[in-house]
Amino acid sequence: ALAVAMAAHVDAENLQAEGLTALGYGAMGDQQYKQAVVDGGGADAIAAAMRVHGRSARVQKPGCFTLRCFVLGSTTCTNNLATRIDLLC
Repeated sequence: ALAVAMAAHVDAENLQAEGLTALGYGAMGDQQYKQAVVDGGGADAIAAAMRVHGRSARVQKPGCFTLRCFVLGSTTCTNNLATRIDLLC
């Protein structure tokens, strides 16, 4: 549901920042959560937030945190995110 809200309001900087933070904390060590978020469009939501708000530290900082949380310990999530994101944190 969070990824859907983020996708529907991609221009809302505060929503994107808070959404990224929530996704990141949820992903800390929980492989099933990570996969469910990726399967539900979360990777696209993360990528869109970081692209649309590329000059916003308010979005980029939690975006990088979230990417880190998703890729640690999960090759599948790493590969799914890598296909969608061409950013350097």
